[in-house]
Amino acid sequence: MYSDSDPRSWAYERKYCRPKLRWKKVFVSIFGVMLSSFAIYIISVYKIHLNNKFAIFLSISFFVLVCAFNAKRILIWFVKAYQRFAPISVRCMCRFEPSCSEYMILSLSKYGAIKGVAHGINRIWRCAHKDGGFDFP
Repeated sequence: MYSDSDPRSWAYERKYCRPKLRWKKVFVSIFGVMLSSFAIYIISVYKIHLNNKFAIFLSISFFVLVCAFNAKRILIWFVKAYQRFAPISVRCMCRFEPSCSEYMILSLSKYGAIKGVAHGINRIWRCAHKDGGFDFP
C-alpha cells in the first residue's frame, strides 16, 4: 500500500536515538536552586527577621519562579529521558516522521513551554496508525 520510504508504512525503517542525559548537570542545577531557596529562607528569618510562614512563602516562590523560567529546558529533558528509557516497542508506534517525541522537542524549542506543549499534545492526539507521514512543527 505504502512505499518503504513512507513513514506510514510498517516497513519504513525508523532511526531511534537514545540521547545521553546529563545527570550531573541536572543534579547540580537542582541542588543549586534548592540551596539558593534555603539561603533565602535563612536570610529572611535570621537576618531580616521576617515571619516564618512568609519566609517559607518567599523561598517556595523563588523555587517556582526559577522552574517557570526554565520550563522549556525541564520539559525537553523529560522528553529526552522518555526517549532514553522507553522501550522501542512503545516508541515504534508513531506513524509520523519525526516521531512524536522529536516533534515535542522541536515544538518546545520553536514555540516555548506553553505553546510547545499544546502543539506536542495536539500531535499526540493526531497520532494514529491509519494516518501519518512527514509532519514538522
